Amino acid sequence: MECVVAMKYVSFLLIILFAPTLTLCAQESERVVLISASEKPLTMFSRKELQLLFLGYPVKKDGKIIKPLINKTEEGMYLGFLQKIMFMSKTNYERKLVARVFRHGGVRPEQCETRHVLFQKLKAKPGYVTFVASTAVADRDDIQVVQRLW
Repeated sequence: MECVVAMKYVSFLLIILFAPTLTLCAQESERVVLISASEKPLTMFSRKELQLLFLGYPVKKDGKIIKPLINKTEEGMYLGFLQKIMFMSKTNYERKLVARVFRHGGVRPEQCETRHVLFQKLKAKPGYVTFVASTAVADRDDIQVVQRLW
């Protein structure tokens, strides 16, 4: 009898300990893609070009100046982007953006808090790119996937 109670207790503790890991694995398995509303397809970006782009530096691709839209619709995906593409924490990323604006001038990249506004801005400004979950653009004909980020 005591053995059964102990096993249930251990199982309960294991579930509590590993539940956050399971949700993190589910978030990581979601594919994130770089998208654009440009009429002409863009060529793939290197990791360095993506880092410069999302730090606010101008990046020229296929004869056009490309600008970023920072997608803050899902906090987990935004933090994943900062870690996997920018190799920075949220705090360090914000510091670098502010430092770049003060040192070199210019403005910070635009940010979008809702998916509806994100797609509206993307369609209104064809030279802009952003990152979203692949499921968000699966049924959209007006948006093109530039490349898979992870």
